[in-house]
Amino acid sequence: TGQGINYLCGILNSLIYRYYLKLLLSCNSYTYGSRYFFENLLIPRITDMEKIGSIVEKIIEEKKEKLNTQTLENQIDNYLFEFLGLTDEEKKIISSIKND
Repeated sequence: TGQGINYLCGILNSLIYRYYLKLLLSCNSYTYGSRYFFENLLIPRITDMEKIGSIVEKIIEEKKEKLNTQTLENQIDNYLFEFLGLTDEEKKIISSIKND
């Protein structure tokens, strides 16, 4: 469904997944992926998929209008941080990827 695709886009574009992908796919500053990796990628099952999906819809609309979507993107990141029960230190480490 559309919400499912938006949910997946929200998860894969979140800070936590960018951090996760960087850790798993980096080798000597070269990032690569294989079919096996993507077939076995872990996607959390969140019962409230519509929440993330609706935020992604807003992001898409605002990007079309060339608006800043950082606040919306932060909402997804914070939702995932809370869902996964990350500590403040873990959030800080993952958020450091913004500066890379």
